Amino acid sequence: MNALVLQCGGPTAVVNVSLVSLVRRWREKHPAATLWGGRHGAHAFVAPDWINLSTVGEGWLAMADASPGMALGGGRDRLSGTQLDEAIAMLASRAIETVFLIGGNGTMAAGRSVAARARELHVPLAIAAVPKTIDNDIPCTDVCPGFPSAARFLIEAVRDIAADQSAMRGYEQVVLIEAMGRHAGWLAASTLAARSGPHDAPHLVLVPEQPFDESAFLDAVRAQHTRDGLCIATVAEGVRDADGRFLTERVADAAVERDASGQIILGRSGGPLPYLASLVRDRLGLRCRLVRPDVLQRCSRAHVTDVDRRIAALAGAAAVDTADNAADAVMVALRSDGDQWRTELVPLDRITGERTLPPDFDPAALQRIITA
Repeated sequence: MNALVLQCGGPTAVVNVSLVSLVRRWREKHPAATLWGGRHGAHAFVAPDWINLSTVGEGWLAMADASPGMALGGGRDRLSGTQLDEAIAMLASRAIETVFLIGGNGTMAAGRSVAARARELHVPLAIAAVPKTIDNDIPCTDVCPGFPSAARFLIEAVRDIAADQSAMRGYEQVVLIEAMGRHAGWLAASTLAARSGPHDAPHLVLVPEQPFDESAFLDAVRAQHTRDGLCIATVAEGVRDADGRFLTERVADAAVERDASGQIILGRSGGPLPYLASLVRDRLGLRCRLVRPDVLQRCSRAHVTDVDRRIAALAGAAAVDTADNAADAVMVALRSDGDQWRTELVPLDRITGERTLPPDFDPAALQRIITA
């Protein structure tokens, strides 16, 4: 029984913890079989730059376990129909019976496609997916490894920025802090846990689940600044207007870059902050500072939480445990029972769409998950 593992999409601070846990469990259970690691995500399906993870040294594993980024290299390649056939043929030629995919929603979609095509071609192949994303938007799991550490980064950043800017009250007037999150506002909303009291920062939080209301935003900024002399807002990068346009698209000279599918690459655009800052300056006459942590929120090793390491390792090991008896395509879901964590299998066919913020979102409950 040979297997292949890929790290797909963008990195998190603990995605390598899942990989190393998976490799170590594989070695325990299948000492005579080979586990390959493909470089740069789905690209490895058609351009097999693989390393033998069954034989890498303990030093390599220890270094990866302690490092952010992706030890195998990430990537956002999408397989065409022809490439799917090439991938299935290549896997069969190398006697790969199981593919482990560590990634987010796009990775789950790729896993479904590979599994479906393998069935059509009558090629035995199991897909065991491990959830990974700081966006926390994968359905059917209570939390996604990578999110707790990124949330901790932003919570502490908001607290520290609030103290810094409060010291400059009168000079600083409005501060806008951008959080990652295209379709789901989990990270932006998590910063509500930075509050110790009702008037603490963040004073406003803008999330993709709620269409942007220009008048309401300006009224809220004006009221907060009038009350306290300072307004601090957390803004998810994916905030849209009532017509469904990203706010980054509302800046006339914005450099908007798109991927092969036509989707805006928000991390390479100006984001929503320039547009919001122009409103604050032009309509309210207030000075505005922009803070964009960008990739720091997903790669800060200094902010890795204990719970994030635990669930990342748990999911990686569980993928190997389930591969022996799994259906052809499943994801390892994480379940929280108080301060205990367990896993269960969810068919990949159920992992569709985004898990967005519920209307009754409770930042206190989220804080418990982040710090547990």
